[in-house]
Amino acid sequence: MKKPSGPFIRILIGIALSLLFIYLSVRGVDFTQMASMLSGKNPWALLPAVGLSVLVLSLRIFRWGLILSPLCRIPSGELIAIAGAGYFSIVLIPARIGEFVRPYLLHTGGHLRFASSLATVFLERVMDMLSILMVFIVMVMISPLPEWAITSGKAAAGFLSLLVAFVVLLYFKGPLVVKTTRLLLGPLPSGLRDRVIHLLEEFIEGFEAIASGWRMLGIVMLSLMVWFCSGLLIHTVLLFFTIDLGLFVAFLVLVINIIGISIPTAPGMLGNFQYACILALSIYGVPKEEALAFSVVYYLVGMGAITFLGLWSLTRINVSPAKALRELAGMLRKGA
Repeated sequence: MKKPSGPFIRILIGIALSLLFIYLSVRGVDFTQMASMLSGKNPWALLPAVGLSVLVLSLRIFRWGLILSPLCRIPSGELIAIAGAGYFSIVLIPARIGEFVRPYLLHTGGHLRFASSLATVFLERVMDMLSILMVFIVMVMISPLPEWAITSGKAAAGFLSLLVAFVVLLYFKGPLVVKTTRLLLGPLPSGLRDRVIHLLEEFIEGFEAIASGWRMLGIVMLSLMVWFCSGLLIHTVLLFFTIDLGLFVAFLVLVINIIGISIPTAPGMLGNFQYACILALSIYGVPKEEALAFSVVYYLVGMGAITFLGLWSLTRINVSPAKALRELAGMLRKGA
């Protein structure tokens, strides 16, 4: 009997966690009261939030294009389609396996080698984490936070420090890393060892954006803009529910939500997304019914923009996320 693969096990665990978070989100909720909160609301009042959601996506795509610019030049329409399909895949495919779709599409489109493409996405994620950490530090300086939030922030800061050190070491001491890796892999067959070294060299190439100080500054500024607009989006949706707790609370919701959706769960990030919002707002005494209603609207606004862009992108690249993952798995098995 064939044993379940690692990704399959991750998907099952993700679905189980998602069901748990959904249960925790709806437990004890008075849905009649929640429905009354939503009834009578003017949906047109959400237009500013929709605009901010589109702006956040646009900034993300522009930033990724800037990271890619020293490595390859991609027409704007194709870049938007690849990015849109990739972001949609992250939402659609459980356990965040969709993160590999953008590198796959760049590789199969003949723009960049897979490992280098993967490194650009890795650098993007490091920049996101740095930006969120900066937001968190400012929050700690402005107002006291629960002890569990501070502990989580310290753990995230430690992990991020390791990631940043890893990127800096790979880029600035690449030849030394390659030489050391070759020595460590000495006992392996020469063909496998050379393949690993080749992939490592390609991965290091993906950090080329670091070489230009001005380009890196632009990437940092775009990252801060992404997360500032994301916090403003949450603040706008909170005001839609007349929850006026200030921009600070919106950023707290943002930080806790980012922690929540980083946990691999079912497609659509259902459950952990909603529970993270409820947990954050509970700190400020927001009733669970109102917090859940907020999380649903916030989810629909954010995911709606990603879904619309993703569906359009799939018509442009003419490949489904499932097909992309199947071909990607085969490519990795062959050592592409």
